[in-house]
Amino acid sequence: MARRKRFIAFIIFMMLVSIVIYNCSAIYIVEPFFLVSLRHPQSPINKLCGKVYDPIRRIFPRTSIALDAKGRIYILGRKKGRAKILVIEPKGKMERIITPRLKDGRFLKSPLLSVSPSGNYLWTVEWEGEEGKIGLHRITLHGCNGGAKMDWLIETEVTSHLALNAYSEEGAYLVSGTDEFICFRLGQKEPQRLKLSENFHPPYPIFFHGGKYWGITGVKWLISEINYQFQGQIGKAKIREDLFGIVTWLPQEGTRLLSVIRLPGLSASERTVILQWIDEQGNFYHTRGGYTSLYDSLPSWVRKRIWREWVIKILKVLRLYDGFLRPAQDVTLRIFSPRGELKEVIRLRQVIRPRKGEKLEYGQLVKVDDKGIYWEVEKVNEPREYRIVRLVKKRRWQVWLDALRSWFSPAYPRRKVTY
Repeated sequence: MARRKRFIAFIIFMMLVSIVIYNCSAIYIVEPFFLVSLRHPQSPINKLCGKVYDPIRRIFPRTSIALDAKGRIYILGRKKGRAKILVIEPKGKMERIITPRLKDGRFLKSPLLSVSPSGNYLWTVEWEGEEGKIGLHRITLHGCNGGAKMDWLIETEVTSHLALNAYSEEGAYLVSGTDEFICFRLGQKEPQRLKLSENFHPPYPIFFHGGKYWGITGVKWLISEINYQFQGQIGKAKIREDLFGIVTWLPQEGTRLLSVIRLPGLSASERTVILQWIDEQGNFYHTRGGYTSLYDSLPSWVRKRIWREWVIKILKVLRLYDGFLRPAQDVTLRIFSPRGELKEVIRLRQVIRPRKGEKLEYGQLVKVDDKGIYWEVEKVNEPREYRIVRLVKKRRWQVWLDALRSWFSPAYPRRKVTY
């Protein structure tokens, strides 16, 4: 009898420990940040200027988005055929609406957008579409109210593979295809064109951060014949399939190797990891679609550095490493430390779940700050909406406490609606 009581007490104790561990475990939840109706008559926009392929980040965003150094988000949309820019302040409220115009007073239709660090200058690029000139584009520098200060008309060989980045208060880069880099500056009538050779070429796709382009590129590519200058830095003895180099690139200094890291589960033969963000701690964010590795589905304690290599080897021997096929729209966000250690794996469809009757399309990672990870989502069935949501990591007990508060206090709303 005494033994039975001890056994029951032990079971109860283990259940209590399990409950405490479960309640203290961290999960990602979604908090509303910004929402605008694309259907309401009073809405500032009724259409998105998006779904244009971004060649630098290899994504199809829902619309063109820009950020300034103060944390404001600039969202490009359309209203009655005219381009509108919604300026969202860091707390998620709409600060103002900008209607960009050309020097002759014409309104823009579907440009690409960038903004200077201070937010005082806006940059747009739009296809002019004149007959016989397929690649004719107009780059315009606007003031903070949308009025044009200067513009340039250029011809490029492509119409969709363009990327625009404002690198200073009065300058911007335009990446045209994969062989040309064009620099524009306020006060200079002629842009500076740089034809990119194999020895003077950014490692596509690359990410603009802190005044430079950043990329994570397979070591095998870095030490190829066209990049023989890196062989001394890396050394042939260190070459592995999962070795990648963190590099920066600028036209005036070319490619610079900062460090070499290991990214288990990725192959250097892919040449480049799709870099979407670098946060203040130096962690970098990588999105992945299509296939996912079974390794990513394992608990974090299994993927610890101590036995990570053994787990990968076992999965490969059992032919389980390459996992399962996910829906094309299902995106996985992977967060790596500056040393290349996998810290988090977030599946968007498991976190950003549609409500009953909703059909959601997931866009791009907008930004990351100390409050969370911001992601754009579009509700594509009626009534249509455009949202930016924030992914926040919290303990389970905190999530339940917030849910309880939301039922009894208006200070904890469950949904933020702009229009």
